[in-house]
Amino acid sequence: MHSIIQTVFIAILALSNMFMPATAQSILEKREYEPVVIKGGILQGFYENAIEDLHLYAFKNGQWQKMPFQIDEYAQAIDEFRLPDTTYRWSHFYPDNGMLDDSDELAFMLRDMGEQVSGQEWIEDQESRRNNRLEIRIFYEDADDDIAYAYLYKSNTITEATPRPYNLVYSKETHSVSSSAYSLRLDAASGVIRDINIHPPFGSGEDIFDTQKMRFVGLMDLAGIILPIGRLEEVNAANERDVLYVFPESDTENYFYQYSSDPVVRIIRDVRQTIRFGSFILPELAFYVEAKFYPYSGAIDGGVSLDPDTLKKYFGNENEIYIEMDILRQSWDFSPQAAGMTYHNPYNRDVVVDGIPDTVNTQLDIPVSTWGLTTGDQGSVFTHTTFKDTGWQNIQLYYRDDINGGQSDGTWIDSINGDTGDGQSFGDYGTLFENLSQRAVDLNLGFVAYFIPGNMIWDDGLLLHENILNPVIVDGDFCACMNGVDDPDNRQPDIFMLHQNYPNPFNGQTVIPYELSGVKKIRISIYNASGRLVRTLHDGYIKAGRHELYWDGYDNKNDEASSGVYFVHMQSGDHTALSKLLLLR
Repeated sequence: MHSIIQTVFIAILALSNMFMPATAQSILEKREYEPVVIKGGILQGFYENAIEDLHLYAFKNGQWQKMPFQIDEYAQAIDEFRLPDTTYRWSHFYPDNGMLDDSDELAFMLRDMGEQVSGQEWIEDQESRRNNRLEIRIFYEDADDDIAYAYLYKSNTITEATPRPYNLVYSKETHSVSSSAYSLRLDAASGVIRDINIHPPFGSGEDIFDTQKMRFVGLMDLAGIILPIGRLEEVNAANERDVLYVFPESDTENYFYQYSSDPVVRIIRDVRQTIRFGSFILPELAFYVEAKFYPYSGAIDGGVSLDPDTLKKYFGNENEIYIEMDILRQSWDFSPQAAGMTYHNPYNRDVVVDGIPDTVNTQLDIPVSTWGLTTGDQGSVFTHTTFKDTGWQNIQLYYRDDINGGQSDGTWIDSINGDTGDGQSFGDYGTLFENLSQRAVDLNLGFVAYFIPGNMIWDDGLLLHENILNPVIVDGDFCACMNGVDDPDNRQPDIFMLHQNYPNPFNGQTVIPYELSGVKKIRISIYNASGRLVRTLHDGYIKAGRHELYWDGYDNKNDEASSGVYFVHMQSGDHTALSKLLLLR
């Protein structure tokens, strides 16, 4: 009888477990492929210290583990290519002094963070006990009780090497990036991605990618010199090899090519490129493209505005210069090795990539902030793109899955020039813009891509999309070792300060400075002398540091406020601050 009762009890327990809700994922699980980059703010306690003396640790599984990390210095210098305009530019590749300052960046992977510890738990390094350490806290707004921790120490006696588990490498000779998870190659002439391999066990290790593609139909008027592109049947639509141009090393007047020489968790690659129309290369429109590659992802940012005023400035010509666009398309085309994978986006699920044409939902949210996920045994490639709506009358998903290649955007390319890449289309997806209603467009090359384990589902793509739209929040405090030589209460004070506005009195616009020691959710509002809310200037999270807001003397209804005494009210939790200002009309 006892054994029967026990068997029934176990069965009931098993059934009850089946219907219990699944354990919620922690931040380390939901964002395991996500990099963290911290600049300024909470790092200020280590400013003017040697970068080589800073070390990052996490407390995991009951012990301290040194984290893979790097600190990249950024400096500002005159952009020699924009002289005599005396334009300044921030870059990782300008010489700096080896000391941490507010322009430098600390980079690491969120997955390598750990648990919180008390001031009695400290690494086994006596010199570090003589200095404060920084407790770094990472969380996100919807789950501010789910926190990951890391600890930044200062010591010149730590000899433990920084771990390098991700095997990040960049090759200038092949223009390729490689990590333990993936490798990819950039086209030397145009800068677009050409090959993608997801390494085992994440994927098959095959090259599943053909090339990023761009198509353009329109014309350019260079003060009377008209260059039609694709508007006539005998004139091909411009593609990426005809539109994008990376300055080669032989062009010493325009060449700029730099990359990280010793990456741990991030490769930075900086090049100068421009646009061209067939054989017309336009150095006047040159721009920088900065690529950042992490162990599981990459992001590229760069572009140029092609509005008439900018074109006049760059070309130094008072005559009208403009570009008209009928069609602009950017897309990701996979190779035949991607056959059998499935494609997902916000409005499509489980579209099989097989070279056989499909009917898909071409809807996109406007302004464009969309994602695509191509996944299978070969691995997963997730992309996220955003575009400003610059007056296009039609914006939709571009998708073509056809072993015979070709285009689905109405553009024309003759058989001699052919389609770029391998001449086939496997799961080729992106964004199609049609019928620009104005002579102004931003050529934006920005995107974020993840190269991660295969056989994901639609929900995984949605989660990555939501993570990108809702970045993590960074907070932290400095504290001393409770068993060290310093004061155990030596903790950086919590700064929550509202400074006096200036000018005061004012009759146009006034500046309202304030200062925070950590990331906080704050609300800053203007009230009149009767205590009535007049204007809300900010309501949300703000990072550490000194900041400024502006009030133009208008209320929330955009009506002009009358002359009189007003009050600035700043609140965060139990903290409040108040200052008085005088508006004179």
